[in-house]
Amino acid sequence: MSERLPIINRRNTSKSDPRYRGKSYYSQIIYPNVPPSDLDTYVVTRTGDRLERISYEAYGDIDLWWLIAVANPEIIKRDSLMLKPGLSIRIPYDTEAAIREYERLNQNF
Repeated sequence: MSERLPIINRRNTSKSDPRYRGKSYYSQIIYPNVPPSDLDTYVVTRTGDRLERISYEAYGDIDLWWLIAVANPEIIKRDSLMLKPGLSIRIPYDTEAAIREYERLNQNF
């Protein structure tokens, strides 16, 4: 099952649909569930840690911050990229499967 997070961060415009001609609207992104794996790693956050920095350190890509966030829903608040120090968070190993599922879930947006 996938989860629809309350993050509105994709801007769309449509010139073919007369209801939206010349207008912009925002749609929610659907994030996939990221089940635990024996290959996942765990890190303990430090003062000043942010999701995108940890994402860059783990994957070499700041845009995969969402993967860490959805893997730790009970730990990471959804209203900030900042992390409290001392949190033990899971860093998912299988990014390719998560990205494929993300793309499948959001292909119509």
